[in-house]
Amino acid sequence: MNETVSTSYDTAAVARRLSCHEITIRRMVETGRFPAPFRIGTGGAPRWRAEDVEAWILAGGVAGSTITRGGLQVQKRG
Repeated sequence: MNETVSTSYDTAAVARRLSCHEITIRRMVETGRFPAPFRIGTGGAPRWRAEDVEAWILAGGVAGSTITRGGLQVQKRG
């Protein structure tokens, strides 16, 4: 079996990468302004795929941009 292993960030690492507080990350997730995390196992700590975080940054990190498992999907407004 040939699986791809991707890097993931915990909440603290995402906060450092975005130069903000961990609570800001949680609030952005709750309001749909940042990709939802995944969890490993039952009750696991939230994690983000590094590719998703970097794609969100490249998209301008704006409300209205969403990340899907298949890649970046930018929603148009108006």
